[in-house]
Amino acid sequence: MRNVVGIMIVVILRMLMMGDLTATVIQYYVNALRKPVFGTTK
Repeated sequence: MRNVVGIMIVVILRMLMMGDLTATVIQYYVNALRKPVFGTTK
């Protein structure tokens, strides 16, 4: 479990250091949430 937590922390830190990557991930989740609502394939 410690290994998983460590990886999670490293990934989060990398995301925080890269604003573009964070924005991309946020946009990805937003699109994923909108997909079942509006029925878009994008």
